[in-house]
Formats: sequence, structure tokens, C-alpha cells
Amino acid sequence: MPRFYVLSGPTVGRTFELADGGVIGRGDDCDAVLPEASVSRRHARLAREGERWVLADLESQNGIRVDGRRVSRCELADGDQLVLGKVTLRIRLAPDEAPEAPRPRSGDRKPAGDDAVTIGIDPSSARAKHGASREARRADLLVGMQDEPGGFLRGDLAQRPLPLRLFLYLLALAIAVGVFIGAFELTQFLRR
Repeated sequence: MPRFYVLSGPTVGRTFELADGGVIGRGDDCDAVLPEASVSRRHARLAREGERWVLADLESQNGIRVDGRRVSRCELADGDQLVLGKVTLRIRLAPDEAPEAPRPRSGDRKPAGDDAVTIGIDPSSARAKHGASREARRADLLVGMQDEPGGFLRGDLAQRPLPLRLFLYLLALAIAVGVFIGAFELTQFLRR
């Protein structure tokens, strides 16, 4: 059964397992709830097709993105990273569910259907990491959180609600204006 790790959004750090037919979405009736406005109420469904796991978009507004490209469905492999709305997820399959054959690298991807994309990593590296300690595996999974450029203003602050972001921006502006006025008054005082 695939395990999903939330790498961004309001529930960053959360993990959940999803069975065949499980639904991911914002709605309370979903098997895995992601409380993010960019995630539809019923966003995607997980299905087992033979030996493979497939995540299918349920006609959501923001869709599923793989490498910045929107897809209607994608075949999952151990270590895959995809985006639902603005929430980034990393998938881990149980060792017996991980594909045995080497998977294509990102430049060699081929569509599996209409606009489906097969995504994956080298399974030998995934199996080598499987024996690592739980803390090492968790640290490896959370590395994806550091991948977005932009620092504090685009990473951590972007995940906060709009009123809080506006308040913090206005507070920073007020501090900057206060420093400027203080410096101006100090120069006026010293000229006297």
C-alpha cells in the first residue's frame, strides 16, 4: 500500500497510506484530507492496475502536476514526487510493491496513455535506502522541502494565510519606515 509524505502546504510533515480506490482531496469525505484551498474537494483517486499503482485526476481544478506538466493520470514508483494543487507529495511503496525493472530517468519519460506520464527513480537506490534507519529515511524524504528557491518569503511565508502575510509585510514596512525616520531625526539633532 503506497505511503504519501506531504512536503509542502499546511499539513507539511504529515504521512498517510492510501488503499486501492482511495481518494485524496480537501473534502471531509476523502480518505486522505489535504486542507489546502488549491486542492479540490475530491482531487485524485489511487488505483491498482496489475502490479502498478496509478493516481488519476478526478477532473480537479488545479490537477496533478509532474515536472511542471499537468497530467490526468500517472503511474507511481517508489520515490516519486508530484504536486496536487499547491501541495507537494512524495510516494513510498512497500518493498514488495516497488517495480523490479529499472525505471526511466526524467529525460527519458514516455507517456503511458493519453497524457499520462510515468515517473520514477532508480529502484536500486530506493532499495538501498530502505534498510536505513527511520530517521535517515524521513530526512531523505523531507529534503524535497528545501528544493524551492526563494528562501523565507517564498517558502515558509507562502504557506501562511493571506491576512498573516499581509500583516507581516506591513510590519516589515513599518519597521523600515521607523528606522528611516529615526535616522533622519538623528541627523537633524546632530546638525543643531
